[in-house]
Amino acid sequence: MTLQVTGYKPGESFMHRLDGRVKFIFFIVFTVLAVSWNDPIYLTFLMAGIFILGSLGRLTIGDMLNFIKPLVPWLAVVFVFNFFFFEWQYIPPWGLYYIGWLIPRIGNYGPYVHISLESVIYGLSSCMRFSIIVLCARILATFTSPTEIALSLNKMKMPPEFSIALGIVFGYIPVLIQQINAIFEAQKSRGWVVKGGRNPISKLRSYLPAILPIVFRSMTRAEFLGAAIASRGFGYDLEHRTYVSEPKMRSTDYVTLVLFITLLVGGVLIGIWVLGYASYKFTVDLVKRFILGI
Repeated sequence: MTLQVTGYKPGESFMHRLDGRVKFIFFIVFTVLAVSWNDPIYLTFLMAGIFILGSLGRLTIGDMLNFIKPLVPWLAVVFVFNFFFFEWQYIPPWGLYYIGWLIPRIGNYGPYVHISLESVIYGLSSCMRFSIIVLCARILATFTSPTEIALSLNKMKMPPEFSIALGIVFGYIPVLIQQINAIFEAQKSRGWVVKGGRNPISKLRSYLPAILPIVFRSMTRAEFLGAAIASRGFGYDLEHRTYVSEPKMRSTDYVTLVLFITLLVGGVLIGIWVLGYASYKFTVDLVKRFILGI
């Protein structure tokens, strides 16, 4: 079993050179818009914007799709469960266009759980919204070093304890994954085999030879990390800290920041919270008119 995670990748691309505060604004803007919109077509344009920004950081489309690939099983679950709850929570003012049943009639039982055109489109948009948020987070982590994350949050007037903790989290995740891989390989070399079949309890028990070393190694590393932070006087006069390298906004950063803020304001205005243009009804009407001929 091998786990892989993509952490910070040093580089000199446009996205790397952006100020860390601007990259945080990028994450906030695209996350808010993903929550504000629930129409697949609008969300497609939003995801295209993320791909463009990723390409400015010299990521390929394949690289960015690999960020989402581990989410596919969870997205499938979200899509299917949407059929169970759609009519309870999101009943539109118009009549639903029913396609069929999720569970067909079997003997004297069924059918159960309506599938409508509206629920399919809304389920697709739910998966896209989740994918956009995760993709934005992965891109932020790819183009922003842990040091830059902590420094940017400090400059955004966040509590130093919070900014340092978040910077450590971003920096520690790749280290933790490497540690887990090393422990798995070491235990395999000692004859460790995962057993248990489909029984989740037996399978969890078979992972104990790997789980215990991971826990103890993480606790030891946390103790060393805490001692290292304390030895550098982290808790002394946090309000008047100085910086070896202090970030400064450049003209490119200001222009990009204005574009992100404009996108945020415009996106919220046309979103479902204000004008309602980015509602899934937009795609529903297009499908009914041009595909179903209704």
